[in-house]
Amino acid sequence: MQAGTTGINAMRVYSVTKQGQDQDKHGAFIKKYCPELGAVPAKFIHEPWKMPKCTQKECGVIIGEAYPKPVVDEKESAKQAKAKLAAVKKLSETKQQAQAVYNKHGSRSRMGKDELGSNGVVAANASGTTTLALAWASAEVPS
Repeated sequence: MQAGTTGINAMRVYSVTKQGQDQDKHGAFIKKYCPELGAVPAKFIHEPWKMPKCTQKECGVIIGEAYPKPVVDEKESAKQAKAKLAAVKKLSETKQQAQAVYNKHGSRSRMGKDELGSNGVVAANASGTTTLALAWASAEVPS
């Protein structure tokens, strides 16, 4: 995930399936909270509807009977979500709000030492709001 970022320029629509595959390869979480999938092989645990019929019979999980078929097409819903987000991102109001967020919270890495106080604090920026920037590596951290 992108902890600590404002997401101004990012349009992220995460795949639930891919997140599961990356973060829980063997499906321990799924098997804990969906015990009906406990016998599903790890290869199919994140997409049990892709199991061949013979595998469904072997593990006793018949898709559409013991476990429901997918309610939505993940790829299609992600495509629709991205299109909707792109449309919103193009609105002038959205651009203005994004610029305001960037001005307030955006990167301060382009600031020079003369723009920072000795403790790394900027008293005021162009919009008059008080902001903090990281202290230079050589500066002492105030206690």
